[in-house]
Amino acid sequence: MREIRWESNRRYYAARVTQDLLGSWIVERAWGGLFNKKGNHAQVVVPSFHDAVQTMLEINRERQARRYAIVKSL
Repeated sequence: MREIRWESNRRYYAARVTQDLLGSWIVERAWGGLFNKKGNHAQVVVPSFHDAVQTMLEINRERQARRYAIVKSL
């Protein structure tokens, strides 16, 4: 589970786990409208890959609670 994209009728939300050159794990998030150019993004550094996976699971629970559906998962 390195990257997931969710969509609702009008919005999208994507999250990805990456590792930087120094070995830090980063959870990147992006969100916005499907039919406009409004959106934003954020990054958070987490202590380990395990914490990154836990963060992704938490994001997934929140997205599904808001009725988003997974459209892409790598």
